[in-house]
Amino acid sequence: MTIEEVKKFLKRIDMNYQTNLSEDKDVVREWHTDLKNYSNEDLDKSLNEYMKSNYASIPPKRWALLNDLKTIEQKEALKDIYETCIFCGKKVPLLEYKKHHGRCLDIAYLIKNGKKFLNKDWDKEQFYKMTDAELEDKVIKMQLIVYDKTTNLQEKAMLEIYLKRIKAI
Repeated sequence: MTIEEVKKFLKRIDMNYQTNLSEDKDVVREWHTDLKNYSNEDLDKSLNEYMKSNYASIPPKRWALLNDLKTIEQKEALKDIYETCIFCGKKVPLLEYKKHHGRCLDIAYLIKNGKKFLNKDWDKEQFYKMTDAELEDKVIKMQLIVYDKTTNLQEKAMLEIYLKRIKAI
């Protein structure tokens, strides 16, 4: 990221958290030192995720935004490395594996609980064709069903915390 991109990024934090980070040249310089090797797009995604997290009520620290991110140089070095998904067996670029694995986990959750609570045998291919938003919506609906029907008190308590946090209940 350039100094100007860092300022713009900090302005976004300022707007969301009523801070003045972008106005202090020393702060901008310090953030630039840490962010300069990362892509603007990756940091924007990281900030978006942070603002949806349990910590969203407090301004983000740099380490929280950089957690799990790869520098531009690291991404270049990893671009030709693939990982095989334990759920679907597909070879996935390492840099996309976390997202792919999350989708496969969601699909496994839908299939398992569709059978258990709705007595439905779903074809997983229908879920692979869904957009991220469609799949997320389907998972939340299933979580609500599981929450209503489960007799496992620990599962119910964990779902309640999560569903309240995302304001689904």
